[in-house]
Formats: sequence, C-alpha cells, structure tokens
Amino acid sequence: MAFVVCCFIVTAFQADIDLTDVLAGIVPSVPGGVDSALMIAAILGGAVHITIIGMHTYNTNVRKWTRSDLGLARFDNTLSMGFAFGIYSLAVYLVAAAVLHPNGIEIKLATDAALSLGPLLGKGAMAIFLAGLWAATLSTISPTFLAGAYFISDKMGWPGDPSDRRFRYVIFAGALISIAGPFIKGSFFLLLPIMLAFGLCGTPLIIGIILYLLNKREVAGEFRNSATLNVLGFLTLAVTTIVAVRFILVKLGIIF
Repeated sequence: MAFVVCCFIVTAFQADIDLTDVLAGIVPSVPGGVDSALMIAAILGGAVHITIIGMHTYNTNVRKWTRSDLGLARFDNTLSMGFAFGIYSLAVYLVAAAVLHPNGIEIKLATDAALSLGPLLGKGAMAIFLAGLWAATLSTISPTFLAGAYFISDKMGWPGDPSDRRFRYVIFAGALISIAGPFIKGSFFLLLPIMLAFGLCGTPLIIGIILYLLNKREVAGEFRNSATLNVLGFLTLAVTTIVAVRFILVKLGIIF
C-alpha cells in the first residue's frame, strides 16, 4: 500500500499540474446532487470518522499513555493524519485531476483509479494498484473490528484489553460477519463510502464532547485548549455538521 502511495506522489510530480488551477480548487464549492453529497461526506468521514476518533481514545488508554506522553501523541497524530493521510490524499486528488480528467476518463469502478498510474507503471499499473487496494482493504477493515470490540467491551463493562478472551471473541465475530460482504449483490466497494458518510453523521457529536472536555479546567487542567486550537476545533465541528446535515437532507429528498 505504501508503494502505491509513493507511485501516486511520483506521478503527481510528473503530471502537468497547473498551480493556478490547484489554488482555484482550494476555494470551497458544493455541487448539487445525491452523488456529490455522498462523496463529500464519505471523503470527510474518512478523515474524521467517529470510529477513528473513538478508537484513538481507547488505544491511548490501552497503551497507558498519560500527560507525559503528549509529545508522542502529537507526533503520532502529525505523522498519521497530517503526513500519511494528508499527503497521499492530496497526491491522489492531483493525479486524478491532472491525468484522468483531461483525458475524459470517468471513475465508475474502484479499479478505474489505476489508470492514473499508467504513465508511471505502464501495463503493470492495474496489478500493482489491485495489490495496494487489497492491502488498503485489510488496513481499513481490521481497525473497524478493533473499534467494535472496544465499544462493546466498554458497554458490557469488560476490561477492553486486546488480550482479554471476550475482546478477541468480538473481533472474531465481526470477521465472520464480514465474510458475507463479497457475496452482497452489486459492488461491495460502493458500501465503503456509504459507511463513511453515515459514520460522519455521528462525528459532530464526539467532536463537541471532546471540545467541551478540553475546555474544562477540572478535566484538562493546564492543558486546556488554546484559542487557536478552539478556533480550529470549532471550525472542524462546523464543517462536519454542515456536511453531515446536508448528506442526511439530500438522502431524505428534502434538498437536491
């Protein structure tokens, strides 16, 4: 998967990318239609999904991180969300815009994205992309099972320790259920953006709770949010709320 990401980054440097167009693309725009509402919510849900935020809290508890580990936590977030997720997402978007769009190639299937790697990898683009897609599937679905085990263990009053037998049983049950996925009629790849979009609908709630706790002196103490962090946090809350509400209203047919 890392190799495929590197290929997208290299292709982004090789592609004929107009800086003016890139800067123009930064200006927010909201295209109409159900498909755009779904994809916007799914892309944002992939970055700030309620499962990701919730599981991160459980992971820090299991690792027994305390305030003395704040430096490590910041490094972890910066490396994973800022660099890994941010850089490769930007590279994929730039490559798609510079390679696929000018050639009139429309993405209809997940594998169509491999066409953008053709200039770099040639005939091997599809095979390498599929290998990366398979790895990405495993890296996505595995934490989902882990998150479910954390949530259920917390609800049941179990330790929430991955070494606990009940914790492992929950993960195994999730894996058994997911076996039916490939046999669902239609393309099961299309279920991923739907899952991410619906997960985004719960994101504003957990962000609101976290912002509330990080501003309480009796909870955060000297580590309370600064004004800058609050501005960024409430901006994230506002954006996720607007996108989630729009997705729900479009799905209900209230707006178009």
